[in-house]
Amino acid sequence: MNLFTRISATLTGSLDSLVSQFENHEAVAAAAIDEVRAAVAKANVRTERTRKERIKLEERIHTLARQASQWSERAKEVAAHDEPRALACLARKRAAEEQHTALKEALSQQLETEHTMQAQLHELEKRLQQLQQQHQLMRSRQSSSDAMRTIQRLQTPNNEAIDDVFERWEMQLAASDYLYDTHPESDTLESDFLAAEEQASLKAELDQLMNNTSHKE
Repeated sequence: MNLFTRISATLTGSLDSLVSQFENHEAVAAAAIDEVRAAVAKANVRTERTRKERIKLEERIHTLARQASQWSERAKEVAAHDEPRALACLARKRAAEEQHTALKEALSQQLETEHTMQAQLHELEKRLQQLQQQHQLMRSRQSSSDAMRTIQRLQTPNNEAIDDVFERWEMQLAASDYLYDTHPESDTLESDFLAAEEQASLKAELDQLMNNTSHKE
């Protein structure tokens, strides 16, 4: 079972466990995203470690190839006057070539492993992005749904309690305005003066009317 399959199986089991324990879908989704994010981080570490091991193998292979070539040249240099040393150089050359061949096979397997892990990492990252986008979308839909449900509840006839609250509030304010009216009460003294002034004005108008009548006669 590869890494991605194991993580998927673990994630599925964890989700089943979470669903049985929580009714909060957002919490379940967030927990799933956190688990996938942790899996992505772990896969990143493993992939990077595999890449570094592959680089070391490549460097070692290059070194062995260079060493094999050097031992071959040394064997040629001493063969004419020191055959035992030339044979020893060729033995070193052969050992380097054998190790070079073995490491090249190991490198081939390492590359295959690295490619597999990179593909799994890509799938995990893709899955994480999908989950994050879906989570954001569902949160937006949930917020919209909650808002619409609240508006609908406020607009339904069954919500008479809120209307009653505003009506009682308005009645209380009206009563307060009546009890604490800031308009000044009628001033009796001023009323007396106004009445007297009105009478004087009427009497003056009557006198003028009588004078005009006398002049005409």
